[in-house]
Amino acid sequence: MTTMQGRKKPVFGISNGYAPAAGPKGLAMTLPFSTLSTASFDFDFKEVSANGHFDTCQAVWVDNADNVSNVVLTFSPTGQRIIVPANAQVLRPVICADPLTCNAQTLGNVDVSVIFLNVPMPWG
Repeated sequence: MTTMQGRKKPVFGISNGYAPAAGPKGLAMTLPFSTLSTASFDFDFKEVSANGHFDTCQAVWVDNADNVSNVVLTFSPTGQRIIVPANAQVLRPVICADPLTCNAQTLGNVDVSVIFLNVPMPWG
């Protein structure tokens, strides 16, 4: 039997499974991999969250249709990774703490469109 002793991770609040009082919102952005000198892009939403424009993230839509490489989104502090296959679009649930912090990586030299959603979305 495996125990959790010595394997515990910090406990953090998540905001999944509810509709925010301000109503459903999406935050669209373009990951500028075509103009970056690196294949990695870090971003957080502290300023957006502090202004009350976007208070939580429960899902993400990624348009990787023009990319011949996968895109990997890694959320902190959960370590959740969403791997978006090359030439695909995906809608996935996000498990993250607020404010949202994320790293995106790809080997492709193409911009990738992303929409972060503050409401849970079905996927399959």
